[in-house]
Amino acid sequence: MNTKSVGVGVALPSSGPFATPENIFAVAKKAEDLGYDDVWVNDHYSYPRSRLTRSSVGSFEAVTDQDPDFFESLTTLASVAGRHSRIGVAVHSLVLPLRDPRLFAKQVATIAELSGHRLTVAPGIGSAKVDFAAAEVPFERRGKIMDEHLAVLHAIITQDAPASFSGQRVHFDGGTFYPRPRNVRLWITGDSEPALKRVVRYATGWFSSGWPSIEAYRKLGERLTELAREAGRDDSSIVRASDPFVCIARTREEAFRVAEKSLTERFGSVERGLVHCGVGSSADVRDHLRRLTDAGARYFELRFICHDIRSCLGMIERFAQEVLPALSA
Repeated sequence: MNTKSVGVGVALPSSGPFATPENIFAVAKKAEDLGYDDVWVNDHYSYPRSRLTRSSVGSFEAVTDQDPDFFESLTTLASVAGRHSRIGVAVHSLVLPLRDPRLFAKQVATIAELSGHRLTVAPGIGSAKVDFAAAEVPFERRGKIMDEHLAVLHAIITQDAPASFSGQRVHFDGGTFYPRPRNVRLWITGDSEPALKRVVRYATGWFSSGWPSIEAYRKLGERLTELAREAGRDDSSIVRASDPFVCIARTREEAFRVAEKSLTERFGSVERGLVHCGVGSSADVRDHLRRLTDAGARYFELRFICHDIRSCLGMIERFAQEVLPALSA
């Protein structure tokens, strides 16, 4: 992330009916050319076709004959990083309980080193039971597994090689894991009390999950501050992030026409959706994000609500021209 007062990234179409290499690389190039900080992917192990009618970029309503692919997160980032020299690459809600933490440590360290330390990972415990069933990992134990896997990662980072660890699921004695996963921005995704405690113990950033209201986001941030101070940590060292849905157009009416169906499907009604999303003109979107920054957010992963890649690229450009400068002030 650069020195702007608020960091801004863009979600890539790595899943859904428009998940193609061409579209992924087109969005990444547009984001880099326009000065965004990072491009983001999300993470699932097994995802039913019925869930993939919407793209990870935001929400696409168009129907195509293409399979709704879900590209693996870390390898997608490695490919994108290899094509670009500046923009950061990042994964939101990486389901860490499904991954061997030793291999994960090597993967993120390798991507970080080969990309010039442009990687951010924001793991979470996961919420889709189908992922855990496919991976043969007990869903009801995912929180404890997450804690253990973070502890493994911490041991590999902090111990002089060779490192050792003994837990409920992971055991190794005298393991030498190179490259060391240093200079990787480790954030944590989650709104629960255990998640906030994980942030304080291990992470340099926090992502809310489930798109809380602005007031709920503020209260979560206040609790994070309390926990940090109790642990003797400066809470200003923790980046507070949010991943708002955004639909930006010339007028509010035009944006509402594009976003109406998506807001209703995802949030139950347009009115409820507007509580969580920035929809409207550039001024409307700017005002929504300012309310989030007033609530403590210092980083945004934008998920654009649009009907096709062309309109997505147009929104990315409009946002960069008409909203991004105000966030940089």
